[in-house]
Amino acid sequence: MADLSDQELAEFEANAPNDQDVTYKFGIIKNAIRDGNFDLVSTMIDGACVSSGANLLTMLALQDKGRCEEDVSSLDPFSKLMFSLYWGTALSESLPSLTPKSTFGAMLASSPFLSDIVDDWNIGSFDGYSSDGGYLYICTYENEPDEEKNICVYMSKEGEINFDLMPLFYHSYLELEYFIDDKFEGDDDSFIKYYMSHYEYDFDPTAVQEKLQEDVSAQNV
Repeated sequence: MADLSDQELAEFEANAPNDQDVTYKFGIIKNAIRDGNFDLVSTMIDGACVSSGANLLTMLALQDKGRCEEDVSSLDPFSKLMFSLYWGTALSESLPSLTPKSTFGAMLASSPFLSDIVDDWNIGSFDGYSSDGGYLYICTYENEPDEEKNICVYMSKEGEINFDLMPLFYHSYLELEYFIDDKFEGDDDSFIKYYMSHYEYDFDPTAVQEKLQEDVSAQNV
């Protein structure tokens, strides 16, 4: 954290969440993920995961005019998947209504291994403060009992407990990378075709290419 006066630090500590409340709310967010209620999840997040949602939304909405087709082709497989979903399926209709928080919720909803992982994540004890004014808590993963991670908890102005779920998303992303390497020999496009078929999306890859060309054309005007 930035240097705080003794009074500011005392106020920060006084406003710290109750450990039992943190555990309870983490249980709620895990249940919401299991149930596919990502609208609720989106109301319980803060921190780096919201910034990640904002960055992806900027790209999806073609607000980053510095991006070009070559840049998109070199994106990580999950970002390619999100472009395919929001440019090449009926989800494109919901793009104008997305916010940074709901975009991260959509990222979680589109993570194929998230439901397998979330059951094994458990939140533990308070472990210090983050540099951006959050409260760090230890998280453990049952399949890796010796490895501890930190998850950041924030208190909203209304006194609500919110979580930075970036560590959970990153864990599911690593599982996705391993799956693509193992089953598709690292071929992102083959994985995306499989994903669309498995989840029964009506996918139009030409729409993605047209959107890319639209962006490239706009940059050349």
